[in-house]
Amino acid sequence: STSKFYKSKFKRKLAWYSFSQLAFYLALIIGAILLQESWYLAFAVLALKWIIQYALFRKAALKLHAVKTLNLLPLLDVVYTLYIFTFAFIQPFAKPKKWN
Repeated sequence: STSKFYKSKFKRKLAWYSFSQLAFYLALIIGAILLQESWYLAFAVLALKWIIQYALFRKAALKLHAVKTLNLLPLLDVVYTLYIFTFAFIQPFAKPKKWN
């Protein structure tokens, strides 16, 4: 793992980002369940998040010639969040690998 090379300030920032991603989707799901008659509000918040992400990533995608990737942004956002969620629970049980 390369985490030992990160400053604690950046470790905290990465942890908060991961936590906020998980908290956002959990709040979205809970809000959609509790407010069943106005589920469209949860969808509107999610759409707004994706629009903002698209606007922020568009410039980088243009420079990297990866505009096709922007179309996959909603899918990649959900997959990344599931990835974080999965490995957050696996990591404490993983044995550290030692190189000889």
